Amino acid sequence: TARAEVGAQLRGFDAGVDDYVTKPFEMAELLARLETALAWVDLYYGERRLRQLDLLDALRCDQKGDGDSVEFVCHVTRLLSFRSPLSTVRAERATSRVTRTYGGHMALTSDVAVIGAGIIGLSTAYQLAQQGSTVTVYETGTPGFGQSAGQSRIFRHAHDDPRLVELAVRARAHWRRWEDELGAPLVSGDGGLALGDTAVRRLPAMQQYSEIGAREIDSDELHSLLPQLADYDGPAVFDPSAGSIHTRSAIELLTQSLGDHVVREQVISLRSVDDSVQVRCPTLVGDHGAAVVCAGRGTAALARSVGIEIPVQLGAHVRVSFAVRDSSIGRLPTLQDGSGQFGFSGIYAAAYPDR
Repeated sequence: TARAEVGAQLRGFDAGVDDYVTKPFEMAELLARLETALAWVDLYYGERRLRQLDLLDALRCDQKGDGDSVEFVCHVTRLLSFRSPLSTVRAERATSRVTRTYGGHMALTSDVAVIGAGIIGLSTAYQLAQQGSTVTVYETGTPGFGQSAGQSRIFRHAHDDPRLVELAVRARAHWRRWEDELGAPLVSGDGGLALGDTAVRRLPAMQQYSEIGAREIDSDELHSLLPQLADYDGPAVFDPSAGSIHTRSAIELLTQSLGDHVVREQVISLRSVDDSVQVRCPTLVGDHGAAVVCAGRGTAALARSVGIEIPVQLGAHVRVSFAVRDSSIGRLPTLQDGSGQFGFSGIYAAAYPDR
């Protein structure tokens, strides 16, 4: 077809096509795509044959069987792992995926596909890998430069819903563990300030956890913590275990830890095939036991490809950066301003890592 726009391709994949070829095309490419399609048919509906993977010369395997599961302990220079609906085949000490080529197109597989390499996707993939799952992360562009772009974000415990406060306490412990594992500070020790009646209303839920240490403060302590607020005289809460997330450091270190498990491919669609999830990209097809979609504004479209409707409304979000006039200030707590005393309400502020 000559309809090469992404929307048309998505509708095609949603309708169940196995491949989508746009005009003009080369006959050699068409034949290669046909070979790939036939190989997948055999992979899903025929008997698994290792010789199809052209790996027999590379593998020395000891075969051990237990019920429906067959494990191959393979001694190879490049360790591989892959799964299929027919059996589970793994190489001991394996990397996150096996790659193979069908007619010039790469196919790969792992336990879990994570779509999107923002802070949420990278964190998810890192934690899954820590728990022993093999992971493949798909990202169209540079990791962390979509909705996770920017130098810093707020880490806070202050929420209206007590369940979110509990989750924030658990998350803070994970951030500390990651700092030890990745060897760098990821959340500043500056604490966080919240202004207005909303801050005081949220305080009791935080005070259920001694590790937070949140407390209401007077104007003198507020001004010493953040002199820029010298004109404010109203309710204020300080959370000493909050802080600014060093966004760029976190994303870069998580990306490095995942290595070549991050695949620079645009995900066109997802398909549920038997007990696996198929990830379709322009130049490869992935087969995974599960998929976690963390694709920002693209999440809803990908979810629709497997019949899941997510009611999402997109909106603009503006971030403005200001230099600190007084360079002698060494501490910059995060700020949540719900007071309305400065002309707006619902303001968030976080310090750059270099202050």
